[in-house]
Amino acid sequence: MAETALLYRTSILLQHSDDCCLLGVRPDLTIYSEEIYGDEGMLAQSAHTIEGTLIESVDEGEGATAPLALPDDAARPRTAWHTMALNFAGARQRGIRANEQIDALVHPLSVEEKAFLARKLGLQVPFPLILGLAESYALAEAPITPQIFCVCRRLRVAFALTAPQHDADGFTYDYDSIPFYVAHLYALGGVTTRPLAEWMADLPDAQLRRPMDCLVAFDHLFVADGGAGERRSAVHIWRIEHYDETGDPADNRWQHLYG
Repeated sequence: MAETALLYRTSILLQHSDDCCLLGVRPDLTIYSEEIYGDEGMLAQSAHTIEGTLIESVDEGEGATAPLALPDDAARPRTAWHTMALNFAGARQRGIRANEQIDALVHPLSVEEKAFLARKLGLQVPFPLILGLAESYALAEAPITPQIFCVCRRLRVAFALTAPQHDADGFTYDYDSIPFYVAHLYALGGVTTRPLAEWMADLPDAQLRRPMDCLVAFDHLFVADGGAGERRSAVHIWRIEHYDETGDPADNRWQHLYG
């Protein structure tokens, strides 16, 4: 049976520590990215070589007004269409637990998953108060093979409070939620309920914090990873290797799928 492997190659640091996305990748593996940062939503765009050298950049925070020109031969990312089966919503971000019937709306989590999330997100909440997943949204997808996609998702976990609280507008709530991001592989038509720790282990040898966009092009997978605080955004890169039934490298006959 033919197999595919992801071999981690490198990570390229961007300029800021907020949201980011991919604009495109050229055949020589020049990577074009965009960052949205600051309270006013400033835009910054940059082009890097695969070695991480900055080729050119523009930044609204430095007075730039014209965007980078994306070359015609650049492969561009896709919106999430094939992986929409992973999406669900319906619960409010916060509210009154009984009135909102939040316990019936969330997707349940095992004790192991609650412990995993508490560690990952730094939740100071007893495990029984972690209610489950309140939202899943596929932000971007990229085909590793015609049937297997890398997908970046925003998830939201809901948890009950030990006592009601009030927000800035005086609204009372006794449960809240917090978003987090994952990137993983998904087989079309496959299960949508793997354990969270398994989802987060699909892309080896890089520590992803807020994966927000992905692109497959020219035998490589690129994932844009948003920053936070002092941690800058980054683009993580894997080489895609295909092996035939004998274990030898296979021809990339589906390379035209990259765009």
